Amino acid sequence: MKLLAKPIKEKLKYLISINRDKIKHPFYLYSDKENIDSFYYLKGIKRVLDEFSIAYEEGFLDKKNVSQSLKEFEAKAIDHFTILARPLNVENESDFIQKINHNLDPDRMSDINLGRLLQGDLTYLPATIQSVKAFIDFYNLQVSSKKALIIGRSLTVGLPLALLLNKYNSTITIAHSKTPIEQLRESIRNADILALASGNDTLVSQDLLHDGQLIIDCGYHDGHGDLCFEPNETVLYTPVPNGIGALTSYCLILNAIEQS
Repeated sequence: MKLLAKPIKEKLKYLISINRDKIKHPFYLYSDKENIDSFYYLKGIKRVLDEFSIAYEEGFLDKKNVSQSLKEFEAKAIDHFTILARPLNVENESDFIQKINHNLDPDRMSDINLGRLLQGDLTYLPATIQSVKAFIDFYNLQVSSKKALIIGRSLTVGLPLALLLNKYNSTITIAHSKTPIEQLRESIRNADILALASGNDTLVSQDLLHDGQLIIDCGYHDGHGDLCFEPNETVLYTPVPNGIGALTSYCLILNAIEQS
């Protein structure tokens, strides 16, 4: 059964509308112009910013002069809500992250905000994981005492998702690119909750799924998620599109409001 974003989106839009005036800083959207995934990610964010008449600027990496790009990024990040679309595809991407003002960090990338999340404060969840939380809360999904498998361990999706589900009393297993495939397949079969955050749409097949399983799909691949097929009706799942990603831009704005 599909768990759709639409009814949750209306709730989030209402929360933004009644708190819109709290936002006192413009947004700064920064990316590698050659990264097509960043283009689509930021396109969705710009649409929501326009919807609520929130000002923003854009900046782009110059790979021929990364040091100058970093200086320009820092000058904007100090007084803008900064969204860094990753990957930048440069060796020192972490230098850009370190320049984000932790008080103007709606995607919770800075070390300080990640530390607050690690201490258990769920107000510091990155926007994608705030979207997952919104699904769990809205649909009253039963995740406590369940076995959860998270495929992916990125700082912005996989690991924060593990912290969220741990806070909700799930028992967590994290798989990644070095997990042996047979071990991964067995873990998928045994999981009550399957969270997909690897960027790989070839890992899950219908024969590995079982009745009552919950699939949280955080991936995107040209019209589908890390789950590249529609499971049968006995499985609960967030579809792509109209699932987790449909709420992410709204969660970014709500994170900014939280910091205002």
